Amino acid sequence: MPNDNTLRPRTVSVRLDGESFDRLVTIAKVKGTTMGAVIRDSIDQHAKSLMSDPAWVEEVEDLQRRLAPLLPPKR
Repeated sequence: MPNDNTLRPRTVSVRLDGESFDRLVTIAKVKGTTMGAVIRDSIDQHAKSLMSDPAWVEEVEDLQRRLAPLLPPKR
């Protein structure tokens, strides 16, 4: 589903509590990478996990079916 808009880099701000921040810093230091890389890797893993979960896929498909009548016709 990527398109030209989704492939360009974006900058976001994430508020973390102290404990989460400390864990993030520790992971990045141990892996020898940046905090941003750790966050991106975590997002990728989480997305892959969700997309391979049959219950989540069914939930998304159910939502698509329920919303279809409300969407404008495709051009």
